[in-house]
Amino acid sequence: MSNDLKLGDVRVGYISDGTTRSGEQAGNLTLESAKKGAELLVPFLWDRNDENPHFAHTAAWFSFRDENPAPPTLLFFDSRGVATLVDNVVSGAALGAYPLGRVRARLIIFGRPRAFRQEYVVGEFKSTIDGWKSSPVTLPLALTASDQTGLSERPS
Repeated sequence: MSNDLKLGDVRVGYISDGTTRSGEQAGNLTLESAKKGAELLVPFLWDRNDENPHFAHTAAWFSFRDENPAPPTLLFFDSRGVATLVDNVVSGAALGAYPLGRVRARLIIFGRPRAFRQEYVVGEFKSTIDGWKSSPVTLPLALTASDQTGLSERPS
């Protein structure tokens, strides 16, 4: 299978924020709606008195406090490959017996970064269309991995 994400896909794997202190944690990468974009589902079942605080690191992301936001860059990896999730925001959390947090990425690069960075610069371009009477059209650029050696740009 190819390292991509199509409408209706659910990829089961692990996530990492690039630090050794967090280790890897289970997560699902999904694309339920093209309009909403890809979403990372993260279980964070954790009790403050737990002697093995495996989920403590990610549970803090879903406290909705400014001091513990989701990392701007996350790595998701499974049997299909590595996806780098960039410009992440917490989009929700379901509490209860089995808490599940939701993280949305503004950009997904289907490939492993050569060097892990907390932030990547994502560009936009503006263009005017002859005869168009309103403001210029802005199209964000989506970056996709063309091969192991570099990235290619395509309009999204």
